[in-house]
Amino acid sequence: MPEERTATAYFIQSRPAPSQPWQRPTGVPHTWASKAMALERLATRREMQPGWEHRLMERTTTITEQPATETQQASGDLRTARMQHAVKKYAAALMQIEDIERERDAAYRERAHLIALLAAMTTGAVIAPATDINEPGWQIAYLNLGGEQATWHISPRDADLVADIEHVPATDPRAQWDGRSTDEKYEYLAAYTADLMATCGPECAEQHTETGRCEIARNR
Repeated sequence: MPEERTATAYFIQSRPAPSQPWQRPTGVPHTWASKAMALERLATRREMQPGWEHRLMERTTTITEQPATETQQASGDLRTARMQHAVKKYAAALMQIEDIERERDAAYRERAHLIALLAAMTTGAVIAPATDINEPGWQIAYLNLGGEQATWHISPRDADLVADIEHVPATDPRAQWDGRSTDEKYEYLAAYTADLMATCGPECAEQHTETGRCEIARNR
């Protein structure tokens, strides 16, 4: 009887407008073996290009092996050897991708730690379900930094770090994206950070108030 093996991989397609064809984004690994990892990369892609459409694709590959006839045994052995070699290379590539993604996931958890810290040091932070990801457990943290909105996706595995942020439904007025792109968000954060350093100085430590000024600066 023929023996079959299947392997499932996930990849991302993007397009700038509904009238344009779907395409693979540049700078993204070809496939992921883990759906959870692929969803995290999809969320990152949506943060990087909020004006584009992005979707997750699934590819299932089936490999069939069966005995060859005697007259074709030699060529069959060669095909089988080549197939086995290709499967091993594919498995090794998937393992390498998973190693890279584990390192990335660790970096995202560090980011979630910092988001939770910022939420604790400021006022008005809320967190709501992420309606742009078709997977349960994903959330978006909405922070008010210097009077401007800053948002980040939080994966289900990092939910414990943001459990103390006020949870609101996705329809809450405080949980509405302001349209700022990822580049614009970080440009603002860089300018706001420079302003805090120039106005308050490093001696203010953690004394920031809702105005963005620390008590030391306010009492000068």
